[in-house]
Amino acid sequence: MYRKEMINEFLANEKEECDFLKRAAKKYNLNEFVMVDKNIKSILSGKMIDGCEDINGCMFDYREKDLRLNVDSVELRLANQYLGFIKQLLEEKEKDIVLYILAFHYLAMIKQFAYQLVVSNKAPFWGCDSDFNTSGKSNYKLYQELCIGKFGGMIPFLSEACIAKYNNIFYKYGFDSHSTKHFSLIEYMLKHENMYGDGFSLCNEFVYMLNSFCFQFKAIYTTEKMWPYMFKANKDYIINSLIFLY
Repeated sequence: MYRKEMINEFLANEKEECDFLKRAAKKYNLNEFVMVDKNIKSILSGKMIDGCEDINGCMFDYREKDLRLNVDSVELRLANQYLGFIKQLLEEKEKDIVLYILAFHYLAMIKQFAYQLVVSNKAPFWGCDSDFNTSGKSNYKLYQELCIGKFGGMIPFLSEACIAKYNNIFYKYGFDSHSTKHFSLIEYMLKHENMYGDGFSLCNEFVYMLNSFCFQFKAIYTTEKMWPYMFKANKDYIINSLIFLY
């Protein structure tokens, strides 16, 4: 879903988000996101390795030292999107690869946020575009009253313009099945899909989630074959072969 061309469009059109991501990207390096085996590192540097034509990827639990191969269909779909995106960036030797990775995750988080607020048929502000529908307006009015009433300071405030903006971004970038409910690999793997919290800020939430994700998980690429039910010895061989690119 998230091809490089779409991320280019996102960065070009959404100036506020682009500026935030450019600042954030300066604080990270590729090693925080990716590990490879020595054959992949050689291939990416332009060397030909006999018998190493396939580049296989999966998510790696860096803390538990486990390859995430036997996962549910949602994680598999989200992980394959992410792994394919990074593979494209690596093969193209993208100089701003960290910026693109952050943009991938941030756009996915915005889409998850918009789905929860306005897209799902259970969303509190369902039907928001430039204007809310009748149900959305009624719920938003109640929400405003709570924010400025006795719960003021306890409930994070989101303006109509902010909600409408994220809703527009949801529909503008990527074509999702009507049955899709999960958009962010970070949120799904960290089991943190409820984004409503005290003092909510999407930027702060993103940085917090990204740091947690980088601490625990890496995208890994290897020339070895992988399958869901591997012997531990085969898994350990792949894990022990992993190195950082830089």
